[in-house]
Amino acid sequence: MTYRSFSISLSILIALFVFGFNYIAHIFYFFWTLNGIDSFLHLAAGFSIGLFATAIFDVERIKNNQQARPSRFSLLVYSVISALFIGILWEIYEYSAGITLYFGPALKKTLLDTGSDIFMDIAGGFAGFLLYWKYSKKIIC
Repeated sequence: MTYRSFSISLSILIALFVFGFNYIAHIFYFFWTLNGIDSFLHLAAGFSIGLFATAIFDVERIKNNQQARPSRFSLLVYSVISALFIGILWEIYEYSAGITLYFGPALKKTLLDTGSDIFMDIAGGFAGFLLYWKYSKKIIC
């Protein structure tokens, strides 16, 4: 198994863990009783998305017979923007499902929570990029 396929498999497993744990956390009210669960899941999801996006970007380069490896910066931007995009979509889902309310006295706390969620998505995307970049350099392109 190549590192690219391992990265894709790992990111899918982490995504399944995040979705499964999110489901369990809603059933047992973990989001309301345990601090940090939401941030941890956003970090893990951002990592999964960043790792997946970076691996797919690199696989597309190989499929198109491009010899030059993409720059670190372009892979980083692709990874972080992918994690940010999915994170924003998730926040929109939370709002539309009524999980997050943007009015009343809880507005300040809600905005802080949303901001920290987005930050954790970005940090996870950055970590996914770093892991992929560190180990994929050892692969002969």
